[in-house]
Amino acid sequence: MATTCVHGNVIINPYTNRKVYVPCGTCDACLLSKTTRNEMRVFAAQSVYKYTYFLTPTYNAKTVPRYRIKAYLPLSELRQRQQNLAEDPNYYSTHSHVYIAIPCTRESVYRTVTMFPRNPRLRKDVLIPVSGISKCLPERWMFMATGKYVSEYCDKTDLRYSKNRKTGERYVRYPEYANTYPYVNWNDLTLFIKRIRKAIFKRLGYYAKIHYYVVAEYGPTTFRPHFHIILFFNEDEVAQNFGRIVNPCWRLGNLDWSASRGNAESYVAGYVNSFSSVPYHLRENAAVRSRGRFSVGCGNEFFDSEKSRALQGDFSLYINGKDVVHNGKLRTLYPWRSCIDSVFFRFAARDGVSWNELYSVVQSVRNVFRRPAFRGLSPSATVKKLYKHIYEELTPTERERYLEEDVHLREISWFLHLPFDQWHSEEFQDSFFSRWYNLFRHTHNWLAAIYKYNNSNFVRFVNLIPYYLKLSINFFKNYDYEGLRHSFEACESSQVDSAYIFIRQTEEENTRFLSTPEGIASQSRLKKLMYDATKHRELNDRNIKFIQYGTL
Repeated sequence: MATTCVHGNVIINPYTNRKVYVPCGTCDACLLSKTTRNEMRVFAAQSVYKYTYFLTPTYNAKTVPRYRIKAYLPLSELRQRQQNLAEDPNYYSTHSHVYIAIPCTRESVYRTVTMFPRNPRLRKDVLIPVSGISKCLPERWMFMATGKYVSEYCDKTDLRYSKNRKTGERYVRYPEYANTYPYVNWNDLTLFIKRIRKAIFKRLGYYAKIHYYVVAEYGPTTFRPHFHIILFFNEDEVAQNFGRIVNPCWRLGNLDWSASRGNAESYVAGYVNSFSSVPYHLRENAAVRSRGRFSVGCGNEFFDSEKSRALQGDFSLYINGKDVVHNGKLRTLYPWRSCIDSVFFRFAARDGVSWNELYSVVQSVRNVFRRPAFRGLSPSATVKKLYKHIYEELTPTERERYLEEDVHLREISWFLHLPFDQWHSEEFQDSFFSRWYNLFRHTHNWLAAIYKYNNSNFVRFVNLIPYYLKLSINFFKNYDYEGLRHSFEACESSQVDSAYIFIRQTEEENTRFLSTPEGIASQSRLKKLMYDATKHRELNDRNIKFIQYGTL
């Protein structure tokens, strides 16, 4: 009950045109539920890999990504603002205004290297440029806040200041970084992981399989960005030379690492960024938002023993989960979305879809992949090239003729509920890439997984595609049935007034549930669970005022 979201929204599914209730993803219940799922997935990955290492890369003052904040003041509103300021001197601090965050260009950074350290005559310090620094964000972003909010945030995070460790007082150490503030740049993390993979290749001579779970967060004191990483691998030589491999790969500051002591998954998953009181203008922008993510396929090997049974028709463990002992407690570990997608075709979850329709769409996608212009390209590159060819290289007349003659593109468009006679509209172009990319990416990954399961036997793989599509339809029917059964069981064991919270969640039902004794008790329990899961509580409590701009 405590992890049931009561702040969700009712949206319309673009594929079925039906109303669907989805959790908000930002309330305490959603964050706690997400943390639990991440913790269990990290536990699953830790149980199937031989070595688990915990890393914490941080930035120094010269390499941390920076941005500036400027007030956005249109000329049409300038006179009105001046008049308001004349009438009320505190106008800017008490009223909301629009601000622009402008990422700063990352200049060349140099590090000092001592040449010939053992020879006093030749020894000297040389400045060497640090390579591998990613570029700044290409786009600005806008947010709305009061002047007091921006003033207190800027004073807290200004990069010109440093703190004296003995006295605790702030002083100006980097005047060249005045009026700049730090933000998370995920490109730095991506380059770091790439360098680790390359360093392992140089040492072993082949690309070893490594997986990771990473959390990017802002420190509670000055909102300085840093990362927490859990790395999984099986190679003994990598574990013996781990420091020599990873230390040169992070060139932007300090890198602390150690072998996992057994509770790393709870520690890092509990760091779900969102538990910290991160300023709202950083949480609203997806590019700089603190969050966690897994590498592709991380932990999927945990269910490999059940995959063969599922593909033979026995998918009980994929529905009911697998019982494991975690932190001395018996808990149920359910397969996550990417794990299910590697076995069952996701689009088979549609209501009323037949295996013939799915087979026709899969064959159409395969036909596009086999065309000479797209052969060997990834799903993302394929859709980008197809989009460019249709909307940039063809004239409207040629485009209409091209789409009428291409049977496979017409089949895919019909399946994705994209009217074929509206390909010229701007609304269609906006949804073209996202829908086509989701279909192409999932179809490509699902076919690759099925092909690998059949020992790369192409003839057997092609002949069994209809069977796996029928199996996918059957699985999602049973999956929905079990979900409804559990919901009805929860309704029977709950009070009558709050029963619909498990089945038919609406804004009215959620409001009524929160007013019941059971709803009040669940919210009280949720607050306690969130308080126990929050790290650096005292520091986070001081930052609560930055969660919403209206609180200042």
